Amino acid sequence: METRLAAVAEGQVDLECGSTTNNLERRKVVDFSPMIFVTGTKLMVPVATTWRDFRDLKGRAVIVTRGTTNEQALRALDQRFKLGITLVESADHEESYRMLTAGKADAFATDDVLLYGLLAQHRSQGQFKVVEEFLSYDPYGIAFRLGEPDVKAGVERAMRNLVVTRDIVAIYARWFESRLPNGERFNMP
Repeated sequence: METRLAAVAEGQVDLECGSTTNNLERRKVVDFSPMIFVTGTKLMVPVATTWRDFRDLKGRAVIVTRGTTNEQALRALDQRFKLGITLVESADHEESYRMLTAGKADAFATDDVLLYGLLAQHRSQGQFKVVEEFLSYDPYGIAFRLGEPDVKAGVERAMRNLVVTRDIVAIYARWFESRLPNGERFNMP
């Protein structure tokens, strides 16, 4: 997580298209395409967990993946509302998920699309659920090196074409509303 934008900035990769939030801090290091997806921080909790709102995090342990905007969002929420959250950091989302299943925390916080993906991948919808409340807003973009006007123009042209032709609708349906080639299903409208 922590090295992907450095790889773009240093020219090790040309484009980074992943769960990358386009925000002011990151725009100092890399440039971004127009928004490709909107998500935000949500929580994965055991199915039996009752949930009213974010105040239910008071005094709880929450797993976050180190270096993510989700970590920043939880720190800000904790500081603003004095919730006494204990943040447990992990190296990547898969490790975060494993830590939750091992009972090392009460919840795992990351982008909702990633949580739904982990539930589908591990077929653990019967054990865990994604809480509906957003704790942050995270617009994704494709990252590329700063100061590359030709790359910027090409990326923007490609994105505009996907929207104008409505090909973006079919792409979304294929990956988020349909059964994937490996049999998994996100079930994410």
